[in-house]
Amino acid sequence: MPATIHSDAYLLPGSRSGALLLHGFTASPTETRPLGEFLHNRGMTVLGVRLAGHGTTSEDLRNTTWNDWYGSAEEGFRELDGRVDRLFVGGVSLGGVMGAMLAADHPGRIAGLSLLAPSFFLRSRLLFLTPLIARFRAELPKRPESRAYYERHGLFSYPVRPTRSLVELRRIMRVGCRRLREVRTPTQIIMGQRDRLVDPASGGRILAQLASPQKELLFVENSDHILTVEPDAPEVFEHVWRFFARQ
Repeated sequence: MPATIHSDAYLLPGSRSGALLLHGFTASPTETRPLGEFLHNRGMTVLGVRLAGHGTTSEDLRNTTWNDWYGSAEEGFRELDGRVDRLFVGGVSLGGVMGAMLAADHPGRIAGLSLLAPSFFLRSRLLFLTPLIARFRAELPKRPESRAYYERHGLFSYPVRPTRSLVELRRIMRVGCRRLREVRTPTQIIMGQRDRLVDPASGGRILAQLASPQKELLFVENSDHILTVEPDAPEVFEHVWRFFARQ
């Protein structure tokens, strides 16, 4: 693994236009940092949030709930809102779910929302069994190839998934789905065609449920789930920047 891993939250000061970036489940701000630096290089103020229980140890994650995670997103929103005049939100995977929830909770305050492979609908058929699994297993290890992927891309992510946290993940996904109909913020959704965690076709379902009169769905051909480090990342970054700039 690279010698320097930025697992803490980060703030990149810039103009009075700001982007709040939210990472995914078991991950850390290393997931959003490449996009954050791209937007900062174009003048934006960027705040990369570290969700409660993330970026430290899996034991910390096990002792948090989805309300704690969303509380971190809310805290980041309030901090950035006090620094900028126009606030944008970008979320990767679970971060996309929470980004939509922020837009529903703060109508009119978020100028644009970019959801990168948002995890409203996972491919996993076992997620609904997690309340039962959690009674017998404290955590489920990630596959060796998955751990190697994180190391190769310099991402700080836990090598395991606490089963109690998977139960919380299922809960926030259900809450997020219900809140989509309240989102009137201009919204962009980007899906990777090779995503093995989230079905790319779910982007259409999300788009249909959004109440926003301005929304778009884009696909990138060569990418798996973490779009910020995949082969299409430069294209994704340009899409996000242009969408924000249009608002």
